[in-house]
Amino acid sequence: MSGGLNHRLAAIDNRRFGTLTGGVMKTPLHLTRVPLTAAGLFLGTLATLPAGEVGPMASYAPPAPDCDACNQPGFYLNAAALYLNSASERSGYDGDWDLGGRLGVGFERPDGLFYEIEGFWWEGDADNMYWPGVNYDVEHIAIDFLIGDNLHCGEACLDVAFGLRYGSYERGATSSGIDSIAGLGALAVISESYTDFDFDGWGPTIQLDGIRRLGGPWSLYGELQQSILFGEAGGRSYGKGGAAGDTLAFISEIAAGVQYDLGAAMGGLSGAHVRLGGEAQYWSIDGNDLGLYGASLGVGFSF
Repeated sequence: MSGGLNHRLAAIDNRRFGTLTGGVMKTPLHLTRVPLTAAGLFLGTLATLPAGEVGPMASYAPPAPDCDACNQPGFYLNAAALYLNSASERSGYDGDWDLGGRLGVGFERPDGLFYEIEGFWWEGDADNMYWPGVNYDVEHIAIDFLIGDNLHCGEACLDVAFGLRYGSYERGATSSGIDSIAGLGALAVISESYTDFDFDGWGPTIQLDGIRRLGGPWSLYGELQQSILFGEAGGRSYGKGGAAGDTLAFISEIAAGVQYDLGAAMGGLSGAHVRLGGEAQYWSIDGNDLGLYGASLGVGFSF
């Protein structure tokens, strides 16, 4: 095929430029044939390829999305009952087990992008082993405003989300004891309630969620979250003599457990599942550190 192309290209050159015998024009004619011959060979090769294989006339099929909504697109709701205890570095601190909760609602698009608002609340009691008359009432509140995306789908699904968190931590204290009443010679129980420490703040948060399918309705799940909050702290035990001051809070969270997919058992609710696992949190706020740990029982579905 290349010989025929050369003859046709030579005839085109002769008709365009004429037959010249002078040595001046022979070199340009020779240089012109080289790129034209190469172009002809290239086009001839493309003509022999099956349609849609390569080249400018090839058909284009967009790649199949590899992570279009690990979950069912649409609105979804997640809720969990928490049974947590608190631990502190404060001398003699002895926490009790108490109930808390978590509730989240969001919307996931068909391309995997999702928006979510999630709230967490826990309130518990604690005693001081070295001061029997001192009792603590501890309350934690966190609200997250998140936007995220599916990073990977398949047997393992991974989501990442960024956003803004509001966090509140308050530790109230009640101190009671027996004292004598001056001039009466009698004894009385004296009780005092006060705010031992409190914090409120806002800041960025990042969250990673993963699910690994085990086959059938069973899966493993894991969650990590880190937040940095900027806010104001105060209270009687605060390092600045109880006066309020600006400070930072670092909050780390981890959770893991098993998930059971309910499938068609929930009727029109798609993606329905139940989760059972454990979780832990660490709140570090200007020396007033507190940890939470315990169990979680949750449900979720799309609608």
